[in-house]
Amino acid sequence: MTNWHRIAIVAIALVATLGGPLPAPSAPPDPDSPPARVSRRAWAATGSAQQAGVIVAMAGFPDLSAARALPTKAAKTRFVVETLLRHAQKAQAGLRRDLDARGVPYQVLWINNSLFIPAADRDTLHWLSARPDVVSVDLDVQMRGVQAGIQSSESRVQNPALNTQHSALNTQHSALRIQNPKSPIHRMGRVACARA
Repeated sequence: MTNWHRIAIVAIALVATLGGPLPAPSAPPDPDSPPARVSRRAWAATGSAQQAGVIVAMAGFPDLSAARALPTKAAKTRFVVETLLRHAQKAQAGLRRDLDARGVPYQVLWINNSLFIPAADRDTLHWLSARPDVVSVDLDVQMRGVQAGIQSSESRVQNPALNTQHSALNTQHSALRIQNPKSPIHRMGRVACARA
């Protein structure tokens, strides 16, 4: 065996031991590109030191299939609401505690296991994206007429289909509130979190 063969064998053994060629240095992160789990529109809305309302989706959703076996609509509704409230309380406990410690205001959206943060900046978005219990962070996009809660009589005349849908939401919301009139439930699942 010649020296050339020995050098080739040593080089192959060294590359195999190191796991292949060394990776090229990575480029610095693009400041205009959002971190993982943060939507582009939430990132864009917080540019130039701006703040924006965001919805933080949490991991997990409870099994509601047991409601099918319950005898009445009221029992099914109670089961679903209580299960969703318990799940949101448990799944969001760590994030709520940390938001309280940071002095960040939020509202609980228990119906879909998420939180609404009315004034998030880019530092908050970075912090949220690094949390393992956060699935996604998206801009809170308000739908005209539905989130406002009350539509003008002009819009009722022009769009009766939307008004029917909105009435159904109010009926459903009223049914949920009847279960516990002292409950802090507001606006289709939002729970106001008081700050001292």
